[in-house]
Amino acid sequence: MTSTERDAFLNESFPVDFQWASSSESFKVEGGWAEDGKGESIWDRFGHDGLAFANQTADLACDSYYKVDYDVYLLRGLHVNTYQFSISWARIFPSGHRGSQSEKGALYYDKLINALIDSGIQPVVTLYHWDLPQALQDCGGWTNASIVEAFKDYADFCFSRFGDRVKTWNTFSSPWVVSHAGYGTGEHAPGVKDYVVASYQATHNMIKSHAEAWHVYNEKYRKTQGGRAEPVDPSRPEDIAAADRYLQFMLGWFAHPIFVDGDYPAAFKTQIEQKRNECPLSEPARLPVFTAEERKRIHGTADFFGLNHYTSRLVNNSVGGCTPGPQGVGNFQSHVDPSWSSTASDWIYSAPWGLRRLLNYISTEYLNIIKVPIHITGNGMPTEHIGDSLNDVSRIDYMKSYINEALKAIHLDGVNVQRFTVQSLMDVFEGPQGYSDRFGLHHVNFDLPDWPRTPKQSAYFYSSVIKNNGFAAKKLFFYAPELKNTESKQNTSIPPSTVPSQARVVWRKFSSQTNFQRKLYHHGTFPQGFSWGVSSSAYQIEGGWNADGKGPSVWDTFTQNGSIPDNANGDVACDSYHRLEEDFYMLRALKDLSEAEESDSPTTAISKQRAVAWGLRRLLNWIKEEYGDPEIYITENGVATDITTTVDDIDRVFYYKTYVDEALKAHNLDDDEKILYGEFPKTFNWSTASASYQIEGSWRADGKGLSIWDKFAHTPLKVSNSDNGDISCDRIDKDVEVLKKLKVTHYRFSVSWPRVLPDGTTNHVNEAGVNYYHRLLDALEAANIQPQLTLYHWDLPLALQKVEGWENETIVQRFRGYADLLFSRFGRRVKFWITLNEPYIVANLRIWYICSRYFQ
Repeated sequence: MTSTERDAFLNESFPVDFQWASSSESFKVEGGWAEDGKGESIWDRFGHDGLAFANQTADLACDSYYKVDYDVYLLRGLHVNTYQFSISWARIFPSGHRGSQSEKGALYYDKLINALIDSGIQPVVTLYHWDLPQALQDCGGWTNASIVEAFKDYADFCFSRFGDRVKTWNTFSSPWVVSHAGYGTGEHAPGVKDYVVASYQATHNMIKSHAEAWHVYNEKYRKTQGGRAEPVDPSRPEDIAAADRYLQFMLGWFAHPIFVDGDYPAAFKTQIEQKRNECPLSEPARLPVFTAEERKRIHGTADFFGLNHYTSRLVNNSVGGCTPGPQGVGNFQSHVDPSWSSTASDWIYSAPWGLRRLLNYISTEYLNIIKVPIHITGNGMPTEHIGDSLNDVSRIDYMKSYINEALKAIHLDGVNVQRFTVQSLMDVFEGPQGYSDRFGLHHVNFDLPDWPRTPKQSAYFYSSVIKNNGFAAKKLFFYAPELKNTESKQNTSIPPSTVPSQARVVWRKFSSQTNFQRKLYHHGTFPQGFSWGVSSSAYQIEGGWNADGKGPSVWDTFTQNGSIPDNANGDVACDSYHRLEEDFYMLRALKDLSEAEESDSPTTAISKQRAVAWGLRRLLNWIKEEYGDPEIYITENGVATDITTTVDDIDRVFYYKTYVDEALKAHNLDDDEKILYGEFPKTFNWSTASASYQIEGSWRADGKGLSIWDKFAHTPLKVSNSDNGDISCDRIDKDVEVLKKLKVTHYRFSVSWPRVLPDGTTNHVNEAGVNYYHRLLDALEAANIQPQLTLYHWDLPLALQKVEGWENETIVQRFRGYADLLFSRFGRRVKFWITLNEPYIVANLRIWYICSRYFQ
């Protein structure tokens, strides 16, 4: 085959069920290196020891630990159907062992996995991508045989916790790099320089760890979860004509035991033994030996062949002497062709045809007996962080050619490749290179506090490949969506009023509403087929004011005459005339965005403009009456924010939430035919409520301990008018009289934890405090009012807060003891218990302060 034939581009499509992915790795993107109890990893130590480029660390990285929704937003825009990410072992098990399990760490991955599934993206999880807990490395890391059992236990936990949603697992990513750079040359964490013993021992234990994890999944989870597990092999590609020794040292070392016979390749073992005989005075390599039982347990532990591939090498024979390392022991030298395109990395050169050759080699060498598919689990190239970092044309050329070589392997060679993964979703911390090498499809500005991500040109290219499922020419067509709900609901029997002031129905319906009724949130769903949109206007976004023969508009003339503040104009605007694909990218990403509840924000960035959401509902009703009940399309709605607001536009989120809900009220509640008249069920419970620290008073009476609200209220300037809860309402008899007048059937109140347990523990029970609640229960019983008791409504004993309160894990047992006491003392009389009141506010004090100011 000539080079012209070899490099010819194939304009075809991938199989219809082909999986398109992008990827990230935990320590490279998450940040939060010590958040929520996470343990130190070897890469944390590596960075803190100043061993990365420019003393950079992964302490913050891309801040993905706090940006799950942002990252999933990028994935939706990219159009991938699969996202490959790794779990930080040290975030789940800070010490490396199950006994140190961090629930908060597991919850982070729950949130990420759920967000992916909600967006229609399949999660692919890598159990180990280089970030070993430092506590395990202190005991030898991958050179210590005990790590096999530790990894097995860690994998077991992950399968159990996440396996109901994760169906594809990678046990190890780039194990060759771990053994070579981590334990051989020492260029990577943990920085061990021992290619004679440690590198081979690390590989030995990783292979055994993979096998144990696979068997755990196969025996305990496969039948119920239906997933797959496999190691990802990062072979440094090669020329087909190169010596077989190179392939065995780079690929067979890991693949042969799993896919062929459970042992290292015969040529590999022979070569090492020959070197040992040639070098009796300076042992160049010591290869561990698998037992017969281990070989049997390792062989066949694969559901697919995972391949990381970035570049290729030409290989020739050489005499390596007694030098440790693959080239010295293997008697070969590798080099690159000067014609190959270089990248920002000194080891990645573009030789796309090498991927196709490697895929064929793997298919022939390893997949004849164990017929599993190949997943390309990593492919990409870095650019330097200089110049126009968004216009990454070289990456587009690289991706286009490598993806096409995978396509050739499928179509022309019959190789079963099922996934292509582009490394990586965004610019990340790249280990020794810090943030200097940029692999990302999205640019990350690490100089700004919110780490904004911006799609590069390569992201738009990749999304177009995914959209077309390859490179086949597409026929042009015009899409006319089916129109739903087209039958007019116009009611001609309703005569329109002559002027708005005479809209009598609207006036009668809404004029008597209180402020509370106007803002009351309505829960429901819009009708099937409801259309959701976002909008723009040509002169506001297009730019290109005189491009391609466009004539001047009235807005061109208006703005170019200096009529706008700061002499702004729309000559360029958002440049949408030249960025159509980028606008489509954002529209795709908007699909299925979730919204979070926030506090009211009635003002906007525009002077004298307020967000009066309830006015929309009134207007919709007025239109209905005024114009004979026509169909209404809300064609524009939005709010401005000031220039300092970027990604976290919570004011806009709340604006949309309230306005959309008003439209929903108008649809569901304001159709005369839907008005409901009737009664609640006879057994319906009507109740009112209070909280101990808000009404009890007697803050130091009868041995009560201090609460966090006692201290807060006695701290100057914390509460308006220097008010406190020292006395509050302070009367059981009057409270019950009010309840009787309200005719409620139930009363919800909370117990003051420090009133019954002054120091928060069961070491001392304050019987006077217990008796207070017995008296309250007596009074309620006499009034035939059922008690509903809240164990915790924000008034933590100050003694517990002094030892970090709810942030201290020991509080779980303290709360259990407190609850046990109340159940035993009051359980005969109380049949309805609430454990924690509004824990969200407890955890988010910022929201509490906002609400405090609002309600004051």
